[in-house]
Amino acid sequence: MEKKDLQGFAEKWRPAWTARDLGQLLAYYHEACFYADPGVRVGLTGKQALACYLPRLFTLYPNWRWGSLELLP
Repeated sequence: MEKKDLQGFAEKWRPAWTARDLGQLLAYYHEACFYADPGVRVGLTGKQALACYLPRLFTLYPNWRWGSLELLP
């Protein structure tokens, strides 16, 4: 993915994340995706695991707002 394409993707993905729109957000992830963050360092595999995890994450951090500092293709 080229950097310009990545920026366009992020501009579409970020509002879904910030709005905590699980249905829209999950549309950006492949069925066999891998997701990790400081709360789940070993990571999660699969869209279903992510669908179970994200509502809990969003409940813990209800005021999160996201922006981009740097995009790396």
